Amino acid sequence: MSKQSEAKEKQGFKKDSPKCSNCVNFSSEKENYTTQWSSTEYTREFNLRCKIGDFKVGKSNWCSLHNFNDKV
Repeated sequence: MSKQSEAKEKQGFKKDSPKCSNCVNFSSEKENYTTQWSSTEYTREFNLRCKIGDFKVGKSNWCSLHNFNDKV
């Protein structure tokens, strides 16, 4: 293990910071669509919500009740 890896492990370094998009209490809906000018398929994510308080959130927001989602 390198010195850098050891230092990161000792410090408890995480690449992902807490944010709503990687929390178990985050929910959203996804919809696939194409435009009339292109055959490329795009995905639109909407109805971003917190399951705890049932309110609208942004993907980069977070709160003190954040709990990392292992599936992300």
